[in-house]
Amino acid sequence: MTIPGILAYLAVLTIAEAFRLRIRGRFETAPTAHAVGLALAVSVTTPQGPIQLTATHIAALVLTSQLLAIPFLWVTRARGERHELLADSALRLFTVTAVAILVRELPLLHGNHVVDMTLTWPGWRRAIVLMSAIGFILSIEAPFRVWLYHQLMRVDALNSHTSDARIPLALSVVVVASSASLALAQEAIGLAALPLGLVPLVATQTAVLHQARVHRAQRQSIRALSKLPEIAGLLPRGHGTSVARLSVAIAQEMGLTAREIGHLETASLLHDLGQVILRRPIPSGATVLAAPADQEHLAATGASIVDHIGRLNAVTDTLAAQAVPYYQLVQNRARIPQTARVLKVANAYVDYVGGTLADADNDAHNEAMERIYLGLGYEYDPKAVAALETVLDRSGYGTEPINHSNTHTPANTEPKHPSKIRGVTRARRGRAPHARRHSHTDHDHVATGNGAAHRD
Repeated sequence: MTIPGILAYLAVLTIAEAFRLRIRGRFETAPTAHAVGLALAVSVTTPQGPIQLTATHIAALVLTSQLLAIPFLWVTRARGERHELLADSALRLFTVTAVAILVRELPLLHGNHVVDMTLTWPGWRRAIVLMSAIGFILSIEAPFRVWLYHQLMRVDALNSHTSDARIPLALSVVVVASSASLALAQEAIGLAALPLGLVPLVATQTAVLHQARVHRAQRQSIRALSKLPEIAGLLPRGHGTSVARLSVAIAQEMGLTAREIGHLETASLLHDLGQVILRRPIPSGATVLAAPADQEHLAATGASIVDHIGRLNAVTDTLAAQAVPYYQLVQNRARIPQTARVLKVANAYVDYVGGTLADADNDAHNEAMERIYLGLGYEYDPKAVAALETVLDRSGYGTEPINHSNTHTPANTEPKHPSKIRGVTRARRGRAPHARRHSHTDHDHVATGNGAAHRD
């Protein structure tokens, strides 16, 4: 490659570093610069002659472009985002270098390299080989990128499974296709392939950026709506977040997909939105204490409110079915999404322990699990309850006794544990007599075990 060609690549790489894209649950990245670097790594020739660059030369060129762009990006980023910038740059440098080594320097059949073997092949066969090589390296890099993001950003279980995996996957496919097509087009039209070949990628990046902004605005709306019952004093502060965290953990244990977990998280944050119609709150906001008919009415009200946000059909279905007892699925084949069954169990536990997971002391935990066991198979899905037990055993919710100054545990007393609940066995599947709630025909109030909560 000539000096003007190298300078042209360096200029395009440096400029492309400024066009960055942030996707929830992923590092902020520069897909256009990534595609250009990968295209250079698999390029073989131009109309002016062969590209006689080694993997070291290509890595040095990409690194130089990053060093030229990073100072500008560094001063425009908050201090907490700078390590993210460096991590993404290092990962992209690694993938470009690895692809260059794979196709240029790794000897395969009879000591030939990929670029030498495919030089006389038809264009479509070369495109498949080049895209396969790039895709192979990116598939190795992707899990490490996710792991590094979680380590650097300290993302917890609530957020690590809720990002839409389709967006980065689609973007990776576009990067692979664009880099391979750019390398092949360069053989025919030279450096003119750079602006022409990058048009589809720039258009895709713009569309993805717009979609990410829409998702961000939607998440902000969901967060704002989820806080309404708490701000109105209908729920304890942190109740929605507690239910969401526990629901996500249960769903992970049950093997739900990332997409289902994302819908479940959203539904969990909004599950008590129907309480905004109440003129007098339910004690502690515990809908589990309300009559079944009133629980279903509040669930339907919340679902109708969320339905106005749009594009949340799965969330709406989960909210509408969250109060339907499990036996309806078994006896009447009622349509109860698995996410709704998980939400019902998680909400019941959080309600019974006092409204938030922070309230889950040892006694509250044992009482909550006893009540859930009494409704096992009738109100609650046994699989979801089993997953709840596993999550609580592993995370330690409710396993530590409260250390009051006037409370002493005898030395010979074995501490309580979630799997050792006094007086409760797995054989108790029926619904407890005291768990039955009676709905009043006068729908001006919601009946609870402790009083009445009026609604409009």
